[in-house]
Amino acid sequence: VIVGGYSGGMVTPDALDVPLAAGPLAAAGASLGTKSVQVVPADRCPVDVVADVLEFFGGETARQCPPCERGLPDMAALVRRLARAEASAADVDDLATFMGTLAGRGVCRLPDGAARIALALLANFGDHVAAHLAGPCPL
Repeated sequence: VIVGGYSGGMVTPDALDVPLAAGPLAAAGASLGTKSVQVVPADRCPVDVVADVLEFFGGETARQCPPCERGLPDMAALVRRLARAEASAADVDDLATFMGTLAGRGVCRLPDGAARIALALLANFGDHVAAHLAGPCPL
């Protein structure tokens, strides 16, 4: 489930009982964001969903700061490679490192949202990430 719009984060179905409040959502790797809730079909790969979101963010950058201008398109390409089972564990480490340092570094909040959904993928869907590192998408 994507909570709070694309910049809000993504949680697993077992987190559906988390209250729609800032603290509990932050603990689950999400945020209220635009206060929207989007249910992702069970047969849709969360890695692919996040690749789509990061590609969107990478294309929406105003090119006012390096984290957006260079970082977001690069991270989108990395997650797309992961979705195609072409990424390495080092790539995933690079994603975690970059996204972990991104919050608060942009001129706007676009990089914060990108970081939130990428880190939610790694934290909440680690089994899917591991499956993509081992071979083609299990879905």
